[in-house]
Amino acid sequence: MSQSQRRSISSQFDREFVRGAIREIKLKNFLIYDNVEVYPGAHLNVVIGPNATGKSTIVNAICIGLAGKTTILGRAKDLSAYIKNGCSRASIEIELDGGDESNYRIKRILQRGSTTSSSWLINGKSSSQKQVEELVSSLNIQVSNLCQFLPQDRVADFVKMSNTELLSNTMLAANKDLYNIHCQLKVAQRKSLEINTDFSKLVDVLERERSLNAALERDVSNIEEREGYEQKLNNLKEKRPWVEYEEYRRLHIIQKEEKERVEQKYNEAMAMNLPTKQAIDSLKRQQTDKLTEFREIGQLVLNQSREVASVNEAIQSYSEKVNDVETTLKFKETQEQTRIKKLEAMKLQIQALEDQIANLEELNLKPEIELCSTEIKQLNTDKHELDEDIRALSGEKESKRLEIIALESELKKLRDVDSQKLNLVRKRDKHTYDAIMWLRAHRNDFQDVIYEPPLMTLNVRDSANAKFVENNIGFNDMKTFICLNAADHEKFYKKVREENRLLINAAVTLGYGPDHYQPPADISQYRQFGFHCYLKDLVEAPNAVLAHLCHLSGLHRIPVGGSRVNDFIDEIPNRCPGVSRYVSDTHTYSYKRSKYGARNVLTRSTDLRPASLLIHSVDESKQEEVNSKLKVLRQQDVDLTNRIKALSDKLAKVDQSLEQARQKKRDLIKKQGERKTVQEKLLLKKESLLLLEQEAVDMDAARADCNRQIEAIFADRLRELSNLADKTEVVMKHCKQRCVLGLQYYSLNQQVKQKEAELAEKSLLLIDLERELSEKKEQLSKTRDIAKRLQNEAKRTTGDMNKFPPEKQKVIKQLPSTLEELDAMIADVQARMDLIYVDNDRAVMDEFKERAARIEKLEKKMAGNNAAQTAHKDEISQLRDSWLPPLQEIIDKVNQQFSSYFRQMKCAGEVTLRVPPNPDEFENYGIGINVKYGDNKPMKELTTFQSGGERSVATVLYMLALQELSKAPFRCVDEINQGMDADNERKVFELVVKAACRPNTPQYFLLTPKLLPDLLYTERMAVHIVHNGPYMVEHSKWNPDSFLTTRREFSDED
Repeated sequence: MSQSQRRSISSQFDREFVRGAIREIKLKNFLIYDNVEVYPGAHLNVVIGPNATGKSTIVNAICIGLAGKTTILGRAKDLSAYIKNGCSRASIEIELDGGDESNYRIKRILQRGSTTSSSWLINGKSSSQKQVEELVSSLNIQVSNLCQFLPQDRVADFVKMSNTELLSNTMLAANKDLYNIHCQLKVAQRKSLEINTDFSKLVDVLERERSLNAALERDVSNIEEREGYEQKLNNLKEKRPWVEYEEYRRLHIIQKEEKERVEQKYNEAMAMNLPTKQAIDSLKRQQTDKLTEFREIGQLVLNQSREVASVNEAIQSYSEKVNDVETTLKFKETQEQTRIKKLEAMKLQIQALEDQIANLEELNLKPEIELCSTEIKQLNTDKHELDEDIRALSGEKESKRLEIIALESELKKLRDVDSQKLNLVRKRDKHTYDAIMWLRAHRNDFQDVIYEPPLMTLNVRDSANAKFVENNIGFNDMKTFICLNAADHEKFYKKVREENRLLINAAVTLGYGPDHYQPPADISQYRQFGFHCYLKDLVEAPNAVLAHLCHLSGLHRIPVGGSRVNDFIDEIPNRCPGVSRYVSDTHTYSYKRSKYGARNVLTRSTDLRPASLLIHSVDESKQEEVNSKLKVLRQQDVDLTNRIKALSDKLAKVDQSLEQARQKKRDLIKKQGERKTVQEKLLLKKESLLLLEQEAVDMDAARADCNRQIEAIFADRLRELSNLADKTEVVMKHCKQRCVLGLQYYSLNQQVKQKEAELAEKSLLLIDLERELSEKKEQLSKTRDIAKRLQNEAKRTTGDMNKFPPEKQKVIKQLPSTLEELDAMIADVQARMDLIYVDNDRAVMDEFKERAARIEKLEKKMAGNNAAQTAHKDEISQLRDSWLPPLQEIIDKVNQQFSSYFRQMKCAGEVTLRVPPNPDEFENYGIGINVKYGDNKPMKELTTFQSGGERSVATVLYMLALQELSKAPFRCVDEINQGMDADNERKVFELVVKAACRPNTPQYFLLTPKLLPDLLYTERMAVHIVHNGPYMVEHSKWNPDSFLTTRREFSDED
């Protein structure tokens, strides 16, 4: 059929298209389509075709092309999954009816890249997704509402909707304003709860605050009375320092006047003593002159006495020189006597050595000495070789020791992985962790080994491959304990689950080993598609654990490849038999074949999640390899130790032999050189004798020289004695002059004392006056300091009284003006204060005032809350009145239609508004659907417990009942008839045709892989047959007229 024919058919009812209905759909490289155009009718559009030929693709295109989220479809979430395999770009173009305005043409372009991007056009102009969403919303299109748009993979979700969700979707479909009002009511309800809660808390707080302040009122009264006394006491204390200062200030004035009077008397007495003082001063000046002259002559005498002493020392030194000459002579005599004794002893020693030489024979021990030298040389060579061998072995032993340390460190790191895995299990599943720890403590309680979960025992050889393994094994399988027999399984399950109440998984193996699970083909046959191994090849685990995972997850049947795999998605299902699931570098792919028609392949892809469970792997083969190396190295270390010990023992024996040979050589050398040694000693003794004979001293000449030196010393001493007599005479002369000056100084001193005695007699009165004046000055200074201190202290504690407020100055002025009266009044006020006692009065008063202020604020706030509560209740009442009656009216209409449809099917059904016990709980309002299939069955709520066919009937009839109220321009139902029996399917189809093909009804899309024969048909229906797949007739060769003619001929023949 040509495009113009399709357009002419769809245009017969152009005037019946509602605003927002779909006029045209164009797809390019979208899912399984290269290029397709769909021209829906204004009313019922039945889309038929075998499974996996592209019916649901049209539904997917409507959703994605109108800015719907991929999660609505229940398929892949990534937009790249909707681009045809092998293509990098896809487009969806949808034309929507514009009513009285021009039609809207929305186009979405999907672009595959590192991240899939999309761009939008509205009527050929570039637009944003938000603009598209606003346009779709203005046309009341709701692809996210299951009451309007029900994709194939979401049919079961309709029944799973809660009563409240069904109510929301129904309001969105029938009257969006009611949905908005309901949202406002829910918000208002929550706000009302908050207001009531706040009001109740406010009342409680206000009552508590009032009660607390009432209990403090008596204490507050006492505090106020006490504060009055306290203020008076403060005033008294403020005045007291000023009164005390004033008293000292007046005392200072009096003492100053007395000091001036005594000072005048003192000056008069001083004038009477002036002549005597002048005479004393003259005598003291003469006395000073004499003393100066006396000291000068004394210094001269001192200098001359030092010269006399120096001459005396010189004379004394001559005696010492005589002693030195005599001592030198005696030393020479002693030396000569010693030399003679040594000479005699030396001659005796020479005679003894000559006798010893005569008794010694001439020996030739050179051959024996050379033989010892050869033996020593050989022993040194042996020792050197042994040292070299020991050093080499020690170096090798140290190398082995370092290797052992490195391997032990590596082994420790490998074993630490177990603790890291345990920590991960503890964080992810505490029950499984506790069960592992229990099993480790009770392993001996079971017949066979119970393997810990794959989380602990499964190791990925290369951590980069962990994501492939994790994405293909379920978490429940990863935390399953593996038992080898049923008895251990039952016992373990009872101990852990029943006694310890730990929620864990446990399974019994089938008894097969990993080799039982073989891949469908050798991986080399699949390398052309980018595969390099199977999942089983990436992991290590105990045989029972690996076999169990192969049985559950098919690790042996899932090939793994790189990015090249993505290029062969269309070829792999047909060219890799036995493979239904495979992994690329970014996705996990699975496919299934359709059970109808050409048995087309439907491929699903899932993004690979990053690894999080198997990031810590224990390389058991590596552990075994390290342990093996350690064992060999430790044995080698022991062998090296033994070899070193044997060589060390041998070296000790060589050292002992070497020392014996050296000692023997030393003895031989000593024996051969004994005669020669004695001859050498004799020669040395004769040389020493010759030296002693040459050292002889002439004692007569020495004594004559000593006498000459003594005579010269005595001549010099005589000259110094004459010089000493001259100097002594000069010193005596100056000593006499100094004695005369001393007598003159003493005479003047006596005269001064006499005059001072006279002055003292005259100054007795002056001294008394001076002492009195000093006392007056000291007394005046102290009084002035005290007054100044009191003034500063008064200013510091009270401030300047002249700056006090007038009222306070008046109060203070009325207080007593003497210290005695002030102190008496302070004691009286203090006593009155002490009689009024309130514990922690300042805190009590502050608490009372603060609470009083809070009470005032709370009362104002409560008055405001009362008004707000009343206003909010009025607002809720108005909203309820504008929401509940219209909603009930809609539910009644839906119920009327729904019940009518069920009666036509010889069944019963009703739709009710579920009102909560508290009518103000607007969040709990919902819609209930009750159905009854058969006369003998009770009415039951529609849930997932009904059969698939029963749920499908109720779903489609509810959507039909909602159709007359719905303002949506189109609705879509994908394969709703699956699971219905033939009778129900026919009845439902007829109801859909009658409801959807009436004038002024919105557009309806019904997708199905099959239809019953002889179904109801009207002119307002449009039947779209999907021609796609290798066994389908090409759309260009399909001729409906020829088909109908042939069909009539067969009917006539029948």
